[in-house]
Amino acid sequence: MNVSLLPKEPVLLIGGSGVVGTVAAKTLRKLQPELPITIGARDLRKAERVAEQIGGTEVAQIDLERPDLGLSGEKKFSAVSMFIKDKSLHSLKYAQKEGIPYQNISGAAIELSPEIAHFVNHPTSAPILMNSYWLAGTVTLAILSIAREFSSVDSIKIAALLDEQDVGGPAAYDDFKRLSKAGPYALMLKDGKWNWSVDDDRMRQFESVDGMVFQGEAYSAPLDVAGLAVATNAKSIRFDFALGETASRRRGEPFSIETIIEINGEKQNGLFGNFRYEIVHPKGQVPMTALGVAVGLERLLGLVGAPPSVKAGLYFPEMLIEPSYMIQRLKEFGTNISHRIIKKD
Repeated sequence: MNVSLLPKEPVLLIGGSGVVGTVAAKTLRKLQPELPITIGARDLRKAERVAEQIGGTEVAQIDLERPDLGLSGEKKFSAVSMFIKDKSLHSLKYAQKEGIPYQNISGAAIELSPEIAHFVNHPTSAPILMNSYWLAGTVTLAILSIAREFSSVDSIKIAALLDEQDVGGPAAYDDFKRLSKAGPYALMLKDGKWNWSVDDDRMRQFESVDGMVFQGEAYSAPLDVAGLAVATNAKSIRFDFALGETASRRRGEPFSIETIIEINGEKQNGLFGNFRYEIVHPKGQVPMTALGVAVGLERLLGLVGAPPSVKAGLYFPEMLIEPSYMIQRLKEFGTNISHRIIKKD
């Protein structure tokens, strides 16, 4: 870590006292021990309890109904990271006005236009990381690291199994309900063309890590499909989601989070076939999402990667974060990644 690059102003974590926000703050503190952090929340007492756990952390009361977020004009921050849905986008406008990096993980593919409109009208104001990916970009970056083993990728199928006991805190549950209702049809790439997942394309069966078969439904809330399409040039990509009992809980253990990836293509060694990869965290979705947010903030602040400073712009995580760095951090924070060949030609 280059201490000289650390900003003097704290990173503002809005919703940082929630389930994911708390773990993200702890993760960020572990990655960057000297980085100043402010926990922003409606409930100051709750924020103070989180700040005490982390140490060297301030708190701020946030009001998303106000353009200034309810903050004193004297307070300055080095970045803003959102853990809750901001329907007014006051947080984004605040970051643009201040000229500081902004990261959001609570949006969906069908909700992009307001954020894009703000960027288009103020393109040089601030770097904006649209990190509303599955588990905050960790899975897509892992896929892109894996994809380097391939000379060509024909198709990518992603299946996410979220345990029924792992929906998360109130904010995460509200997001889940909102996105489930708002996006009845998912956008997928099929044979080189973008299509809505209607009729026969809407459902797909997949196997959990222990062979249990689940019925997944095409899911367009995260931005992974769009990002992977550009990054890999695959002709077909889909993302399916299922809510159910994970393999660890069926074994009598605590719930986990399972993401199954199938990549069809040719490897660098000439082997062609369908390859299956399993990404599992034994403690569920929160640690991976928290890590994705923390790594995103590291990069936006220029604390890792090159070039050190991120210019104003609109970014997806794969545009800023080195996939191999994310793989390294995933393993350090307890993620298990395994693979096997399903079929080879």
